[in-house]
Amino acid sequence: MDNVYVNGKFLTQKISGVQRYASELLRNYYTLNKEVKLVTPHNGLHNDVYQLPCERLEVGNKAGLKWEQWQLPRFAKQQGEPLLLNLCNVAPVAYHNKITCIHDIAFVRYPQFFSKTFHYYYKMLMPLIIRSSRHIITVSDFSKQELMQYYRLSDNQVSVVPNAGFPLLPATDATPMVRHPYFLFVGSADPRKNLLLLLQAYDAAQLTQTHLVVAGAGYKSFNTALLQQLEKYKAHPTIHFTGAVSNEQLAGLYQHAKAVIIPSVYEGFGLPVAEGLSAGCEVIANDIPIFREVAREHAFYFNNKETLTGLLLLLDKRDKRFNEEGLEYILTKYSWAQSARSLEQAIAQYR
Repeated sequence: MDNVYVNGKFLTQKISGVQRYASELLRNYYTLNKEVKLVTPHNGLHNDVYQLPCERLEVGNKAGLKWEQWQLPRFAKQQGEPLLLNLCNVAPVAYHNKITCIHDIAFVRYPQFFSKTFHYYYKMLMPLIIRSSRHIITVSDFSKQELMQYYRLSDNQVSVVPNAGFPLLPATDATPMVRHPYFLFVGSADPRKNLLLLLQAYDAAQLTQTHLVVAGAGYKSFNTALLQQLEKYKAHPTIHFTGAVSNEQLAGLYQHAKAVIIPSVYEGFGLPVAEGLSAGCEVIANDIPIFREVAREHAFYFNNKETLTGLLLLLDKRDKRFNEEGLEYILTKYSWAQSARSLEQAIAQYR
């Protein structure tokens, strides 16, 4: 089997949805192809977090634009131009023997949610990446249709290799991060995650039993105005901002949550939906097409702040319920092993 090289820039980044997709997909793809090689920069690696089994080739220095657009493709060409797999949206434009995963086109649909620098960089770069890639993969049928419509791609140019639930660690007796019953939000401070709406709805509900845990961090590529608006909620006595969390901490947060809330206005997949269901949690999600695709009837849906407030009040009065039907459904519909096989089918056409 010919070697497949993987753009390992994501190993220098903290884990969010895109990085988790890359790491779990690659971990499972390795079971199908032991010859896969991960190409990374020398510096800034988070090996202790990702712990991927495949061989790693360190090239160049600090990750960044120069590494991804010059050092990585130069190294790949020196190796005989193997197929290069890029799983986190961006890929070297000058290297043509590649497959690229584009998770969504949020920067097109909601440009106001990103810094101007990030928006214009992606708007310029993405068509070049698509044209120079041999094939595009994405994470859902919804995102496939978005890509086909906006970039005028044909059906056979895009394959769906979806996310799956978080491979939760075994339950432990460790002390929970929050001792009270709580709702859980997992995500960054990206404005499209709609965290502010959740905070406003939770505040309006004036709950007496259930706290709110916000797990995630802000990123420079997003508009900073939201971060300033969030500040006033950090003093709320029943809202807990954890910042970035480890895999073990995230597993514990899902394990003990009364419900997972995903208020996003736009997603390519919505990983916390699958993660919440795979942990047996109730899920409360904004009523947008992608969440209907992923969760179907196994979630509560809302379309405004008032409806969300009503759902919070409803579940506040209930004890935590194990969502057995949702768990069975999500494990049947999505798995990282199944996604790895779909990836192998896409790669096999171009190896």
